Amino acid sequence: MLQVGIERLAKRYALALFQLAQEYNKIDAIYQQLKAVAELTTQVRELQFLFKTPFIEPLEKAKIIEKIFTGKVDELLLKFILLLVRKNRVLYIDAIFKQYEKVFFKHKGIKDVDLVVPIELDKQTINFIAQKVKEIFKVNDAILRQQVDNSIIGGVIIRVEEGQIDLSIRKKLQKARHITEKIISEKITSQNK
Repeated sequence: MLQVGIERLAKRYALALFQLAQEYNKIDAIYQQLKAVAELTTQVRELQFLFKTPFIEPLEKAKIIEKIFTGKVDELLLKFILLLVRKNRVLYIDAIFKQYEKVFFKHKGIKDVDLVVPIELDKQTINFIAQKVKEIFKVNDAILRQQVDNSIIGGVIIRVEEGQIDLSIRKKLQKARHITEKIISEKITSQNK
């Protein structure tokens, strides 16, 4: 299935789960538990195999999953996972979690932010940026993830769902180079006339 198709499918399932969780006043618990299940599926190879293999019948997969998760996750989430097994969609659990997280964050007023920085930032700087993000986007909280990329030389690139703000030295140097090339090109053109 194409990435766009998977994202659309994941969004539908995530929204349905969120609405059910909201109806039963369990959005926080379902978020935490779905996050744990998604992390398990990416970390435990046997669980990945169970979710992805077509060689195990859905009924057998359901029995195994019930044994693993009964009493460890909310019944609503367990039924949801079993539905994914029956519909042969359980292998998309990580994508579904990511979409659920987006809906959850929006509902809670949380902004998801990726920071590209040349060196790892200290806690004080992260808190300062988080505060600015909350003010700019008028949200209750901001979750920041750092990605170190020394090619940006200095500054920061802030990526949010709506786009990005590039405050890197690399970007400023690229702009300066572009302006310099344009000026040189114009001078050469005017001298050749």
